[in-house]
Amino acid sequence: MEKKEINISNNKEIKNLKALKKFSKLENLNCSNTNIENIYGLRNSIKLEILNVSNTKIKNFKRMEYLKNLKVLDISSNKNLENLENLKYLTSLEEINFSENILKNLKFLEELKNLKKINASKTNIENLENLENLEKIEILNISYTNINNLKHIG
Repeated sequence: MEKKEINISNNKEIKNLKALKKFSKLENLNCSNTNIENIYGLRNSIKLEILNVSNTKIKNFKRMEYLKNLKVLDISSNKNLENLENLKYLTSLEEINFSENILKNLKFLEELKNLKKINASKTNIENLENLENLEKIEILNISYTNINNLKHIG
Protein backbone atom coordinates (compact mmCIF):
# COMPACT_ATOMS: atom_id res chain seq x y z
CA MET A 1 0.00 0.00 0.00
CA GLU A 2 1.30 3.42 -0.93
CA LYS A 3 2.09 5.80 1.93
CA LYS A 4 0.01 8.98 2.27
CA GLU A 5 1.76 10.33 5.35
CA ILE A 6 5.38 10.02 6.42
CA ASN A 7 7.02 11.49 9.51
CA ILE A 8 10.82 11.38 9.58
CA SER A 9 11.25 14.31 11.96
CA ASN A 10 14.09 14.45 14.48
CA ASN A 11 16.24 11.98 12.57
CA LYS A 12 19.53 13.83 12.26
CA GLU A 13 21.04 11.06 10.13
CA ILE A 14 18.64 11.81 7.26
CA LYS A 15 20.35 14.14 4.81
CA ASN A 16 18.20 13.82 1.66
CA LEU A 17 14.77 12.73 0.47
CA LYS A 18 15.78 10.70 -2.60
CA ALA A 19 14.25 7.51 -1.19
CA LEU A 20 10.82 9.20 -1.21
CA LYS A 21 10.63 9.64 -4.98
CA LYS A 22 8.57 6.44 -5.30
CA PHE A 23 5.73 7.82 -3.17
CA SER A 24 3.51 9.52 -5.74
CA LYS A 25 0.45 9.51 -3.45
CA LEU A 26 2.18 11.16 -0.50
CA GLU A 27 -0.03 13.91 0.98
CA ASN A 28 1.72 14.84 4.24
CA LEU A 29 5.45 14.86 4.95
CA ASN A 30 7.15 15.96 8.16
CA CYS A 31 10.94 16.09 7.91
CA SER A 32 11.50 18.78 10.52
CA ASN A 33 14.64 18.71 12.64
CA THR A 34 16.61 16.68 10.10
CA ASN A 35 19.76 17.51 8.16
CA ILE A 36 18.19 17.55 4.70
CA GLU A 37 19.59 20.21 2.37
CA ASN A 38 17.00 20.10 -0.44
CA ILE A 39 13.67 18.59 -1.45
CA TYR A 40 14.80 16.93 -4.69
CA GLY A 41 13.24 13.57 -3.81
CA LEU A 42 9.72 15.03 -3.87
CA ARG A 43 9.42 15.52 -7.64
CA ASN A 44 6.87 12.69 -7.95
CA SER A 45 4.90 13.70 -4.85
CA ILE A 46 2.40 15.71 -6.86
CA LYS A 47 -0.40 15.05 -4.34
CA LEU A 48 1.59 16.50 -1.43
CA GLU A 49 -0.56 18.98 0.53
CA ILE A 50 1.38 19.43 3.78
CA LEU A 51 5.16 19.80 4.01
CA ASN A 52 7.10 20.55 7.19
CA VAL A 53 10.79 21.22 6.62
CA SER A 54 11.35 23.39 9.67
CA ASN A 55 14.76 23.44 11.33
CA THR A 56 16.63 21.78 8.46
CA LYS A 57 19.70 22.69 6.40
CA ILE A 58 17.71 23.84 3.34
CA LYS A 59 19.07 26.97 1.63
CA ASN A 60 16.59 27.33 -1.23
CA PHE A 61 13.56 25.65 -2.70
CA LYS A 62 14.49 24.65 -6.21
CA ARG A 63 12.12 22.25 -7.97
CA MET A 64 9.00 23.46 -6.18
CA GLU A 65 7.06 23.68 -9.45
CA TYR A 66 6.01 20.02 -9.08
CA LEU A 67 4.20 20.60 -5.78
CA LYS A 68 1.18 22.35 -7.25
CA ASN A 69 -1.22 20.89 -4.65
CA LEU A 70 0.77 22.01 -1.61
CA LYS A 71 -1.52 23.85 0.83
CA VAL A 72 0.58 24.07 4.02
CA LEU A 73 4.32 24.79 4.16
CA ASP A 74 6.42 25.14 7.31
CA ILE A 75 9.94 26.42 6.64
CA SER A 76 10.46 27.99 10.05
CA SER A 77 13.82 28.01 11.84
CA ASN A 78 15.88 27.47 8.70
CA LYS A 79 18.84 29.72 9.39
CA ASN A 80 20.47 28.95 6.01
CA LEU A 81 17.61 30.16 3.80
CA GLU A 82 18.87 32.32 0.96
CA ASN A 83 16.33 32.29 -1.85
CA LEU A 84 12.59 31.69 -1.71
CA GLU A 85 11.81 32.84 -5.24
CA ASN A 86 10.67 29.38 -6.36
CA LEU A 87 7.84 29.40 -3.84
CA LYS A 88 5.91 31.42 -6.44
CA TYR A 89 4.97 28.11 -8.09
CA LEU A 90 2.95 27.04 -5.05
CA THR A 91 -0.26 28.65 -6.24
CA SER A 92 -2.47 26.41 -4.05
CA LEU A 93 -0.62 27.37 -0.87
CA GLU A 94 -2.97 28.51 1.92
CA GLU A 95 -0.64 28.54 4.94
CA ILE A 96 3.03 29.37 5.29
CA ASN A 97 5.22 29.56 8.37
CA PHE A 98 8.66 31.09 7.87
CA SER A 99 9.14 32.38 11.41
CA GLU A 100 12.58 32.50 13.00
CA ASN A 101 14.40 33.12 9.72
CA ILE A 102 16.64 35.98 8.59
CA LEU A 103 14.33 37.03 5.75
CA LYS A 104 14.06 40.76 5.11
CA ASN A 105 11.18 41.03 2.62
CA LEU A 106 8.02 39.29 1.49
CA LYS A 107 8.49 39.56 -2.26
CA PHE A 108 8.35 35.77 -2.61
CA LEU A 109 4.69 35.86 -1.45
CA GLU A 110 3.37 38.18 -4.19
CA GLU A 111 2.01 35.43 -6.48
CA LEU A 112 0.48 33.30 -3.73
CA LYS A 113 -3.07 34.60 -4.05
CA ASN A 114 -4.65 31.76 -2.01
CA LEU A 115 -2.70 32.45 1.18
CA LYS A 116 -4.93 32.61 4.25
CA LYS A 117 -2.38 32.28 7.05
CA ILE A 118 1.13 33.76 7.28
CA ASN A 119 3.50 33.40 10.20
CA ALA A 120 6.41 35.82 9.74
CA SER A 121 7.25 36.23 13.41
CA LYS A 122 10.84 36.60 14.56
CA THR A 123 12.14 37.63 11.14
CA ASN A 124 13.99 40.72 9.90
CA ILE A 125 11.07 41.89 7.79
CA GLU A 126 10.74 45.67 7.72
CA ASN A 127 7.59 46.25 5.66
CA LEU A 128 4.49 44.57 4.30
CA GLU A 129 4.61 45.96 0.74
CA ASN A 130 4.17 42.65 -1.02
CA LEU A 131 1.04 41.68 0.90
CA GLU A 132 -1.32 44.34 -0.39
CA ASN A 133 -2.80 42.16 -3.18
CA LEU A 134 -3.20 39.04 -1.08
CA GLU A 135 -6.89 39.44 -0.31
CA LYS A 136 -7.57 36.05 1.31
CA ILE A 137 -5.27 36.50 4.32
CA GLU A 138 -7.17 35.77 7.53
CA ILE A 139 -4.28 35.34 9.97
CA LEU A 140 -1.05 37.35 9.90
CA ASN A 141 1.58 36.95 12.61
CA ILE A 142 4.27 39.63 12.40
CA SER A 143 5.28 39.64 16.06
CA TYR A 144 8.93 40.29 16.87
CA THR A 145 9.73 41.90 13.51
CA ASN A 146 11.09 45.30 12.45
CA ILE A 147 7.83 46.45 10.87
CA ASN A 148 7.01 50.07 11.74
CA ASN A 149 3.74 50.61 9.84
CA LEU A 150 0.75 48.61 8.72
CA LYS A 151 -0.28 50.57 5.63
CA HIS A 152 0.14 47.68 3.17
CA ILE A 153 -2.20 45.27 4.90
CA GLY A 154 -5.06 44.70 2.45
